[in-house]
Amino acid sequence: MLDRNGRPVQPRATVRFYYFNRWRKGTVRDVVVDRVKKAEVAKVDDGAPEDADIRTNNFRVAAFVASDDLEVVHDG
Repeated sequence: MLDRNGRPVQPRATVRFYYFNRWRKGTVRDVVVDRVKKAEVAKVDDGAPEDADIRTNNFRVAAFVASDDLEVVHDG
């Protein structure tokens, strides 16, 4: 999967993602295929980067984000 600028999106990468009309900072947890759209999407949340478990990482927003709404800030 590539972000909106053509950079590769990998798990543990720090990203900016567009969700509910604003850009947010978060961490990619996984890249999966959306069953309906048949396209890759990134599973992203804004919790503690070192803790991938949303039950314990104090996240506020978690989403599946398409490449057009994602920018890699730092590779994981």
